[in-house]
Amino acid sequence: MEATYPTPYAVLLQLATSQSSPVAKIKCLYAARKSRDTNSQMRAYASYCAAQIITSNYSTSERALEEAKTLLLSAERDLKSSKQNSNSTTANYLATLSLLGQCHMLLGDDTSAATVFQTGVRAAASR
Repeated sequence: MEATYPTPYAVLLQLATSQSSPVAKIKCLYAARKSRDTNSQMRAYASYCAAQIITSNYSTSERALEEAKTLLLSAERDLKSSKQNSNSTTANYLATLSLLGQCHMLLGDDTSAATVFQTGVRAAASR
């Protein structure tokens, strides 16, 4: 029987969850995003998790929020391009839009937040 080994992506996600420092978690998630074995949905998930950590721990830093916004926009693009059209993809897409809207609000951009939330409502209604 041949042994199976976890993928680099899976190892990096596991490593991220075991870290106590938010910075260490984020570094692991960035590495997971760049892992050679990732698909667009996996990249989106790692981006979402990193953005969630940033907004939870550094919501008073405009620079950090801009980084979170960039990650979430990347996750949104990845999910839109995902070949899978499953319930988990839809749930991830809606969660990403929700966090992106919150990020816009924290940055004081209520117009963009409203647009993102409207996009989420339309996406939820069409599924």
